[in-house]
Amino acid sequence: MKRKVLSAAIIMTLLFSIVSPAWAQGESAKISQEEALKIAKNAFGISDNQKNVNIAYREGEYQGNKKTWEFQWDLSRYNKFHIIRVEVNADTGEIISYMDEKEYDPKGKPNAKLKSKEECKVIAETLIQKLAPQKYQEIKEIKSPIPEYLYWGYSSRAYSFRYERQVNGVPFPENSINVAVNAETGKVANYYLNWDDVVKFPSADNTITLEQAEKIFREKIGLGLNYVQTSGFYPPGPKANKKPVQLCYSIDAQYGPPRLIDALKGKIIDQNGKEVSVEQKVYLTAKEEPSVPQKKDKVLTLEEAKAKVDDYINIPGGYKLQSSRYSEGWGGGNQKTWNFQYESSDYNPYESYNVTVNAVTGELLSYNRWNGPWEEQKDRQMKYDYTKCKQIAQNFLKKVAANKVDYVYLREDLNRQQIIYLNGKPQTLPSYSFIFTRVVNGVSFSSNSINIEVDNNTGQVRGFWLNWDSDLQFVSTDAVITEQAALDALLVKEKPRLVYTRKLSEDGRPSQEVLLTFALFTEDPKTVNAKTGKVTSYYELEDSVKIDDIELHWAEREIRTLAAWGIISGSNNKFYPDKPITRAEFITMLGTSKGLEAPAGAAKDFTDVPKSAWFYNAVQAAVQAGIAKGSGSTFEPNKVITKQEIMVMLINALNGSDESDIAGELPEQFKDENKIAPWAKQAVFKAFNLGIVSGEDGYLKPDNPSTKAEAAVMLFKALEYSSQNGGFGYTD
Repeated sequence: MKRKVLSAAIIMTLLFSIVSPAWAQGESAKISQEEALKIAKNAFGISDNQKNVNIAYREGEYQGNKKTWEFQWDLSRYNKFHIIRVEVNADTGEIISYMDEKEYDPKGKPNAKLKSKEECKVIAETLIQKLAPQKYQEIKEIKSPIPEYLYWGYSSRAYSFRYERQVNGVPFPENSINVAVNAETGKVANYYLNWDDVVKFPSADNTITLEQAEKIFREKIGLGLNYVQTSGFYPPGPKANKKPVQLCYSIDAQYGPPRLIDALKGKIIDQNGKEVSVEQKVYLTAKEEPSVPQKKDKVLTLEEAKAKVDDYINIPGGYKLQSSRYSEGWGGGNQKTWNFQYESSDYNPYESYNVTVNAVTGELLSYNRWNGPWEEQKDRQMKYDYTKCKQIAQNFLKKVAANKVDYVYLREDLNRQQIIYLNGKPQTLPSYSFIFTRVVNGVSFSSNSINIEVDNNTGQVRGFWLNWDSDLQFVSTDAVITEQAALDALLVKEKPRLVYTRKLSEDGRPSQEVLLTFALFTEDPKTVNAKTGKVTSYYELEDSVKIDDIELHWAEREIRTLAAWGIISGSNNKFYPDKPITRAEFITMLGTSKGLEAPAGAAKDFTDVPKSAWFYNAVQAAVQAGIAKGSGSTFEPNKVITKQEIMVMLINALNGSDESDIAGELPEQFKDENKIAPWAKQAVFKAFNLGIVSGEDGYLKPDNPSTKAEAAVMLFKALEYSSQNGGFGYTD
């Protein structure tokens, strides 16, 4: 695990470096450090004997120059991470936030002891009444459209509750109170008060009617066509189900700046409060994309890949190649990549080039030029205006992605310059960013795009990112329903909602002004299938599998998530989580998660893997990819797989990750290291160090048969690690 207990020396360093400045800076606060510390302890029952506390004092411009005290207790013991953090308003003494974060224990506690969602809700609301009694009278619970199991993660099973602020009977979604309760312990895991005390709200009297708002929406905003990929909520792996991308009507086909209805004047406005017009909805020029060539097995050598980099990027002579890395990611089609890091020859830490190319096709996937902190560049003169930078971006696109130029269009409506905050003040970055969105059959596909960043002082391209799924299928644009038919279907399910909306200032920062507007999709955005007219929540997992026998199971979260991603399925709505899993069953799950496809011919002939077997393609694909080998002429597909066999296969599948080369040793508390087979020892060590396995009560039990639940959890953790460290995720 990466989280370690802080040493005494580090703790003392933090105490002296954080606490002392806090005393000095907090002199302007109405609540002293001692008073705030007492409030924090009393609110959450933190013992006075707990002395290991880091203290910070902050003042920020956001939300009315709010002043805060923050206290953090490190309760970590025996390599088990445990932090409690409390934030207190330094002027009012009100609790702003609380977090109790512990090392994830996938086994948890016996299922019978889990508290129900309703019990957890009572705990959450009791806490709100205690900490913010007045605000409790001004909130209303909002049901989350996101499946609850996606919140069950690193702090065991938890239920999350969100309460939205109501002003003059009108919701203000940007102000809320959020509470998460651990269902195993019944204790609050997180509390967050997001509240503006200085905002003035316009009166809700004399607004246009709902009927008028709906008429304006129909006639002046409407819906646009877009290809929408439904593959689960933030999947870390490929689009395993291989279903065609659907054609949908949505409120903004390109997911651009929101269009709101001014509830007092009936005008269409943006978030700056300015009246805007809605662009005419037209199809873009439809050009048929060339068919994807048959994938080649040959991988570019290191020298061949470096030559491709030279074709795309002019690396200055003052830079030297510091590292090169070959990787096989978890993206669609099991993408293979070469990554190169170039650094300044004088070892300037603020100057570097990072380039990644497809290891099979040689295509440029990403490029980033870092030449100094932004604060050192804030006063640089802009020598290249937007038009010139756009031409530079277009020329670069033609150079590095000539085969895609005819299938993208430039998103002119998106922000062209980015803004960051330095010392609490907005700073415009010295560059322009351009987003070229993919077009299929004349319709935009926002999930795929090419991003290019151009330095407006030097005119050089400083960033490039290709996000493109080349093996997707798209439904045709024939026989689609009309926009009016889509509107009829949508407005039955979703009416414009009267809400207060925070106004944006000219520099993009949230202001202290709010607008009274009619809006759609403030909580649960929806689309209308252009073929069927079905209205679907943006968060709805259309491909999820109904599984009845994992309710309150310790691995429910991981099993349901893998099912939603199309990686696993049940039988008669059952998964049988505690049943042993066979080698064929696991290799099928793993192959699906990586998007592996069987080779044209047999990668290897096994006497016990006939072509008629349901697992034939999965086994051949895994062998071809180097994930599994078998034993001699047999694969033993129906044999129960052990935990160490699973670890070996997962590490084989992660062979390109930065940290997959970790060897190391197991901590001393593991009592069964001698049970690890010699051929599996390195993979087991890697799996432990990458967080794929954690053991139980000092035992890894490597030679034990794995249950389906245990296999699902290990696969899920590998996918999760890969999504955070594997580079390009979904590209191919």
